[in-house]
Amino acid sequence: MASYGCTVAEIAAVMECSPDTIERRFGKELRTGRNARNGMLRVKQFKLAEKSAAMAIFLGKNYLGQTDSCKLGWLTDDELLAVAREAGITIGTRAESPSAGETAEPKPD
Repeated sequence: MASYGCTVAEIAAVMECSPDTIERRFGKELRTGRNARNGMLRVKQFKLAEKSAAMAIFLGKNYLGQTDSCKLGWLTDDELLAVAREAGITIGTRAESPSAGETAEPKPD
């Protein structure tokens, strides 16, 4: 039952005894069953990873320590304004933006 993922409490309920009795009398069998379950599951996951990108990503994260990180290198507001100034672009607030159909005149520095 342990090889199918049953907990000690579930096995004890089926066997109508205490979980301590199951652990004391069948500890070795519990470990063997859990190891068999884990091995079978691992094999199935690796086979699935050959066809499933999601499983390959999951295994990469769990076995290889890979992560989803996106480093875009965003500019702070001050850095963005400095780059815009160097490019000759004036950036104003929305209130200063021209209305539809109007053109923005460059402001003198």
